[in-house]
Amino acid sequence: MSENIQEKIVELINQASLYGKDSVRVQHLRHVQELILRKDPSLLDNFLEEVLGFQIDKSPEIRKTIISFIEEACQHDPEVIVKVIDSLRLLLYDDNVLVQKKLIVSMITIYRLTLKWLSKSRLVDENVRSMWESMVNMKIHIMAMLDSDNDGLRTVAIKFIEMLALVLSRRSQDSIIPTSNEQDFSLNLLQDDHRILRRNKLEQEGKDVMEKLLEFTLSQHLSSVNLIAAMGAIANIARQRPDYM
Repeated sequence: MSENIQEKIVELINQASLYGKDSVRVQHLRHVQELILRKDPSLLDNFLEEVLGFQIDKSPEIRKTIISFIEEACQHDPEVIVKVIDSLRLLLYDDNVLVQKKLIVSMITIYRLTLKWLSKSRLVDENVRSMWESMVNMKIHIMAMLDSDNDGLRTVAIKFIEMLALVLSRRSQDSIIPTSNEQDFSLNLLQDDHRILRRNKLEQEGKDVMEKLLEFTLSQHLSSVNLIAAMGAIANIARQRPDYM
């Protein structure tokens, strides 16, 4: 069974590599994603590098598809984050705004996953430290997009900052947590003696992030779309982290 799947994956990757309609090539890569991550995840290591090769494809749709693959791969196995961090960083600086937006939306999940994985991980080597340093730099870059000239980028940056305010803080007895977020990371889960993550430092970052979001709502050049997104984010944060208010 596994050999048949491997042969099919090789065939699909080869077909996706050929020039043709982007929509057809995207379908081939989505099929690869399904076969690897949903049918036989043990094949992920075998094909990860080949799939990541499409991150420099000329088609924005192909690059967006690779972002989806990376996000699901990280959800399946958070240790993959160390292997894909360079790809994430490359795609964050993509020339295409739609690719950037897709990457930031995926980073909402991946950043949250990274914190949860690191908080439980006993192995902290140089690769993990380097990955976290890159993750921190990406976080700073995404936050700076609140000043972007593009409304769409500002909107997804708001959603990313909402996530930061939640994961870089503690839940309290008064927190109202949606069922879908019950398993999410919060600083309650972090031990004081973690080798990379410093709870007090992260908690201060969370407060700074919240302050930045509140200041953003006072901007004179704020569009109605961004204002609605920001107010929605603040309302959600207030429900889940009333201590901010």
